[in-house]
Amino acid sequence: MSVALWRQFAGLIPKAPLRIGTITAVNAGTVTVTLANGGTFIARGTGSVSDVVFIQDDEVRSTVSGLTAGADQDV
Repeated sequence: MSVALWRQFAGLIPKAPLRIGTITAVNAGTVTVTLANGGTFIARGTGSVSDVVFIQDDEVRSTVSGLTAGADQDV
């Protein structure tokens, strides 16, 4: 199988969704994030309680300024 064909195939695999959530607890190297639908999970990264953050691949990607997590949305 050629490398170019493999790259085309890999491009068909969906990327992890970018989600928005609110940090509800901070731990050593991880944070607990609550989504608007009430779901919670632990993500790698740092932040402060009440920060609204973008999460992708179970990792905090960035803090969202001036936004509240009003709905569980894939961006």
